[in-house]
Amino acid sequence: MLDTTNPMTSVMRPLLDRLRENRIGVTSGYKHINDGKLKVIKIGKRTYVTDEAWAEFIRGLPAYTPRSKTAASQKAA
Repeated sequence: MLDTTNPMTSVMRPLLDRLRENRIGVTSGYKHINDGKLKVIKIGKRTYVTDEAWAEFIRGLPAYTPRSKTAASQKAA
């Protein structure tokens, strides 16, 4: 079994692949990096994300909370 808690054994994936798979825009991805929410590894010009860093980023995202119905939509019903 792969130990994803150790960055030396964690699988690295290119940043753009991670973003594309999860339908996150490049600009948003780099904003999360610059905000310190997503940790990356640079090797030359390439940017990689480990499985553990990606999982930590996902865990840090806010949960979806549905909005309550507005008064206008309640009147229409």
